Amino acid sequence: MNNKLKFFRNKYNLSQRGLANLSKVSQPHINQLENGFRTPTIPTARKLAKALDTTVDILFPDMEEKGISKAV
Repeated sequence: MNNKLKFFRNKYNLSQRGLANLSKVSQPHINQLENGFRTPTIPTARKLAKALDTTVDILFPDMEEKGISKAV
């Protein structure tokens, strides 16, 4: 479960659909990310981080632990 994604989405008072519109990531994809059914690709993580005015390593700390976001 990605509590950070949901935390930042709620911080900006956005629905999943609202975040989808801002980030150009589908609402079902956001739902799957928040519920831990998917892991974002680097481009998706970048889109979501930009839409939520944060960084990939803060929004998706598991990616950093695996060394994925180092190249972001």
